[in-house]
Amino acid sequence: MRGSDLAEAMASVVDRIVSAREGTGALDRAIEAVVGTIGRFSGRDATSYLASYRAEMVMRDILEERRLAGFPRVAMPGIHTEVLEVRAESRTWEEFEGRLLEKYGLDDALQLSKRDFMEWVETPEKGRNMSALLWEFEERFTRLSALDRTILDTSRVLLFIKAVDGRDQEQVGLLLETDDGLTAD
Repeated sequence: MRGSDLAEAMASVVDRIVSAREGTGALDRAIEAVVGTIGRFSGRDATSYLASYRAEMVMRDILEERRLAGFPRVAMPGIHTEVLEVRAESRTWEEFEGRLLEKYGLDDALQLSKRDFMEWVETPEKGRNMSALLWEFEERFTRLSALDRTILDTSRVLLFIKAVDGRDQEQVGLLLETDDGLTAD
């Protein structure tokens, strides 16, 4: 049996034991609330995600071992197995948080604040050609927290136009116009 298969099997056994002892209704509702509020754990913005997850679990009086058992359920499919392995190596919630931050916390250091992003957008004369500016805009946008990306996504095109140097703004605006105004893309 491979290490990841063993970790998954052990995690499944722990889940069943904990669920049988305490019932799953409260944990299910707490997990639904977490996923509905902040989405699934993708490995990015780990510190903030863990703080939100912990707060929801504490607010609903979910015991530490259940909190630990439930976390893999919020992980995105691409990292689910890795999260199960981290959980299998951890005996306590604090140990799990520490190991998860060791694994995914590096992304936190690369994160960009909404304020810093908006300051960059507002900075005139970036002196880049359109392709380089678009690349930098997208790179900076992806470094925002998941929450900030969600908030700003509806105005992403307008933010890019604002980031374009003054002389090119009109040209970009014309390229994006249709008979009904801005395109939906």
